[in-house]
Amino acid sequence: DLLVTVYLTNTGNLRKAYQYVNIKLYLAGSEEADETPNYKILSMENGVVVFNLEGAVSGNRTIQVVGGSYRLISDDSDNWGTEWSITPETYCDVSQR
Repeated sequence: DLLVTVYLTNTGNLRKAYQYVNIKLYLAGSEEADETPNYKILSMENGVVVFNLEGAVSGNRTIQVVGGSYRLISDDSDNWGTEWSITPETYCDVSQR
């Protein structure tokens, strides 16, 4: 069995431009793919999501962004903090359970 963990790595810089960011992630073949909803939400508040892959896992897998939402602090970038970022950066880690 495998755990697939996705981290949002630049939360501090995102907070300087966004009020919130919600990214819906989906991993085909995961336990969560059979649930309702079949995605996990990665946000500035939680910073991490975990998918579970049971049994023998082979081949490549792709984590898909299937939706989401966001709200900017302001449409005027002069109102954003220094070192702001509007690009969410992620890191994926795969480990055995």
